[in-house]
Amino acid sequence: MKILISLCLILIMQSQFVFAEKDKAGKETNEANAQTSWNLADIYQNWDAWNSDLTEVKQLMGEIKTYQGSLGSSAKVFIELMQKEEELSKKFGRVYRYPYFMRQLNSRDQEISGRMQELGAMYAQYATATSWISPEILSIPQATMEKWIKENKALEPYAFNLMNSYRLQEHVFSADKEKLLSYFSRPMGTASSVYNELSVSDIQFPEITLSTGEKVKLSHANYTKLLETLSSQEDRKHVFESYYQIYKNLENTYAAIYKGICEKNNAYAQARGYESTLHAKLEGNNIPTAVYKSLIKTASDNVAPLHKYMQLRKQIMGLEELHTYDLSTKFTDYNREYDFTEAANMVKAAVKPLGKDYSEYLSEATQGGWIDVYEKPNKTSGAFSANVYGVHPYILLNWNKSLNHVFTLAHELGHSMHSIYSNNNQPYATHSYTIFVAEVASTFNEHLLLDNLIEKAEKPEERIALLQQAIENIWGTFYIQALYADYEYQVHKRVENGKPITAEVLSTIMGDLYVHYYGDAVTPDALTSVKWSRVPHFYGMPYYVYQYATSFSASSELFARFKNGNKIEQKETIEKYKELLKSGGNDFPVNQLKKAGVDLTTTKPFEAVVAQMDYYVNELEKELEKL
Repeated sequence: MKILISLCLILIMQSQFVFAEKDKAGKETNEANAQTSWNLADIYQNWDAWNSDLTEVKQLMGEIKTYQGSLGSSAKVFIELMQKEEELSKKFGRVYRYPYFMRQLNSRDQEISGRMQELGAMYAQYATATSWISPEILSIPQATMEKWIKENKALEPYAFNLMNSYRLQEHVFSADKEKLLSYFSRPMGTASSVYNELSVSDIQFPEITLSTGEKVKLSHANYTKLLETLSSQEDRKHVFESYYQIYKNLENTYAAIYKGICEKNNAYAQARGYESTLHAKLEGNNIPTAVYKSLIKTASDNVAPLHKYMQLRKQIMGLEELHTYDLSTKFTDYNREYDFTEAANMVKAAVKPLGKDYSEYLSEATQGGWIDVYEKPNKTSGAFSANVYGVHPYILLNWNKSLNHVFTLAHELGHSMHSIYSNNNQPYATHSYTIFVAEVASTFNEHLLLDNLIEKAEKPEERIALLQQAIENIWGTFYIQALYADYEYQVHKRVENGKPITAEVLSTIMGDLYVHYYGDAVTPDALTSVKWSRVPHFYGMPYYVYQYATSFSASSELFARFKNGNKIEQKETIEKYKELLKSGGNDFPVNQLKKAGVDLTTTKPFEAVVAQMDYYVNELEKELEKL
């Protein structure tokens, strides 16, 4: 199996941790500088250096093709192939990231778009020319492979991925069939590319006039910020309707794109012999489908704390009707703003329990060159952390000075620290961790930050703001992601059963889920039902969002064990947690979490989050009574 180069491309595709519901960026008027911008020269000094590596990538691709028919001849030949694929994967990762990051900063740069397309075409050709590798590796008897690994230390780093290939052997075809399928690799990604162009490059937001007479140009970045800060319900309604009407006007186009993506997923699952699209997405990491189904059932069956929060919100806001566009406002006037340097120092203080080494890594990440902080025209919205092996991780933000963005910074730095620990402690073959454990590192940082800030809070208004932040973290990371996971599952089941997929069908599924999760306190809005068109994960990374909820559940259990334990227990919890960060992808993610002390094959972690939500809502109610 083409283990290394395939994993490289999968990592590139899945490295964006953009919030589906928590995308709360706003316009920053400060001019970015070297301290708050990416330094891509850390990857390549210039395009000449990039072209030099691109030449070597092409050379390696040519050399790898010459091994066809010889992999089973000896361990020596097989080791040569694995090492060349590793070298190719490292170089291609850097070659791809350089223009990829540039495109994230300016989606309208046509030259960069062209280079990205060239790289995609080059990889597609390589994938076709080397489609024989997976079946040829699996033609080597497993007993022989195990013997080679035992006798050759050079093969030890590849052992886990190789054995996993044999586990998945029934889903791999003969060389000629693999070659045939490889021709469809690029067109299979067309629907996702169309969505990205439609939603990022070509989307046109209107300028609206608020009740004060102020004119505001809507954007992905300022939408939620406006809903947070506007005191007039009519203004919030105007923002909401103006924003989502854009998607509503294009709903049939978005529905056609999503239908194509779901049909692609179903075709892949059927062709490869998987039981379902869900099975096809989870089986690669040996995650039982029961974990997915257990999450959506447990969340759906335990919406009472969320309903109570919505009732409390309606009561506090004194509204006759509570709508979706009213759910981002704050309960108090505690609207303190945080500059980026202050926020970085807040995160540094919060993560001290993780040890000196963690703090030093984090300090280096915030000194400059690693984080692109402020919003720019045509810059990708939201936030993500993306690793460049042999260089360092890069973080994208769209800073708006809000408390929410302080937590976003902690979140993305958690991803980056995970990458650093994994890079430093794993061989290249297993340095790439799965998304299933990735969000543990990010949300554990959020838990530490919240706890640190609550302990320091002196005024009731500040405690209310922090409790509201805690509640909305659970709401956005657990409940909403479980809702989205349920939506994806229902839509894919329809495709698998040959049922029609239209804009009306998609909106009905989404609308019904929101009504169930939000309860009677929230008056349904027709445009809420079209939110399925806005979530990029559905189009680029199907069956992805559930991992936000499972990871949040895992990190919540780990944090509770740390917070409530004695000094010895706290030390043990942190040690196990850091071992998880160091383990990269050297085991299946469910097993990695079990070693850290969390069993996601049970409902216990999910139920613990529900209990946590109930506690915070009750505490918030008490604090509000003090005002």
